[in-house]
Amino acid sequence: MGMRVDIVTLFPEMCQQVLDASIIGRAAKRGYIETHCHQIRDYTLNKQKQTDDYPYGGGCGMVLYAQPIADCLRAVQKEVAEQGRPAPHIVFLTAGGQRYTEEHARRLAEYDNLTLVCGHYEGIDERVIEAFADEEISIGDYILTGGELASLVVADSVLRLKPGVLAEQKGYEEESYWDGLLEYPQYTRPEVWEGRAVPDVLLGGDHQKIDAWRGEKSRERTRLRRPELYEQWCESHPITELPKWKRGENVRLVKTEEQFAAAAKLFAEGRRAVCAGNWTEEYCASLTEEEFLAQLKAEKKGGWACYLHTTKDVPDGMVSLDHKTGRIEHLFVSGNAQGKGIGQKMLDFARKNNHTYFIILHFIHQLRYKSLCLLQTTRLYVLCQHRIGNIQCNHHFNSLTLHCFQFRTKLRTRQQYRKQTDNNKYHPKLHIRTIFGYVRHQLCHQFRITEFADILPSPIIGIQVEGC
Repeated sequence: MGMRVDIVTLFPEMCQQVLDASIIGRAAKRGYIETHCHQIRDYTLNKQKQTDDYPYGGGCGMVLYAQPIADCLRAVQKEVAEQGRPAPHIVFLTAGGQRYTEEHARRLAEYDNLTLVCGHYEGIDERVIEAFADEEISIGDYILTGGELASLVVADSVLRLKPGVLAEQKGYEEESYWDGLLEYPQYTRPEVWEGRAVPDVLLGGDHQKIDAWRGEKSRERTRLRRPELYEQWCESHPITELPKWKRGENVRLVKTEEQFAAAAKLFAEGRRAVCAGNWTEEYCASLTEEEFLAQLKAEKKGGWACYLHTTKDVPDGMVSLDHKTGRIEHLFVSGNAQGKGIGQKMLDFARKNNHTYFIILHFIHQLRYKSLCLLQTTRLYVLCQHRIGNIQCNHHFNSLTLHCFQFRTKLRTRQQYRKQTDNNKYHPKLHIRTIFGYVRHQLCHQFRITEFADILPSPIIGIQVEGC
């Protein structure tokens, strides 16, 4: 026996007509599923077949009686028991129920039989809901004249998941919301319609490239149209697996003079690598270990904690964090230890030891960008729809190095951004793609990330310059 769905309603003909049509109707005729609709009026005890009355306490509208709904549900339970099925799972479609999602559909599809009760008018007497309901569901934050359309939505979304209803299981596993993302765009013949062509990748026959394109478009569409869904998907789908800690690797809190000296050495090496090629040799030579040793000690007095990564007792990485504010800074890896995932491990370690995620990543590589003439120290804000990246830029001899990238996980809506920047103007000469591409390259290179969209998912709105 296939899954059985019963709908308790004042308009059974309306519901049954929909259930008998299209895919659901064909599946029912083939015996994969069963659908039954029951008239509430058939169980009333008055001659007028009245099913509603005025609400106690006053107010507009009418409320459905508890008695006819209860008797109808008992009749459904009896029919189900005569078939040898377990007791039905009873769902009331009400405006006050849980918001319906694909996860609910998958869970309800696991039941052998499901009974959906349609509200109408002002609502249903709460006592029958308390007596019979296993759960209440709402299909959205809006009001309908009755629960019939809502019950059909639930029935269709549940029954299509049962074996035999769709031709292939893949038919619903690639749909929107199945894996937490919206579905990718679809195309069919002709190849060109009114000057609009099908993307070339779909015509090439390379299924690996097609799958990659569809995945990219699915993520892009979700983060643009449903950012809250994309945030949930990012949390459940890590960007990349963290490298495993190897024997001999340790992270220790910097306490001794020897540890401070090792951290200062890594600090100086990283800063010189950042500045090389874009600053004068004299300036790079002025970046001494003594200077950074004093800085680390001063930061310690201010509440910062510095951690040193060692491999077989050889220092090769460091990170500093402020447990009060949640800031993470001074993430450096020695040149001969890069490419081993130490930066990822240290960042993950720092994030797990923090309650906030305010990250500053110091990049090791250089960038020559001679088309911009900025002041000696300029702060650029790369503004995104739901995430904000903060890039500290330094200018010297018409070359620009982006040496620090801050990444906040705090969400900002487009409206909040507009309120904040109403009086500000964008710099006309900044090339968004160039700067954005550089940030992409640095993140991918340093952390071996192949899917950059999952790091900074929101599209850039613009770039605001502070200090010019």
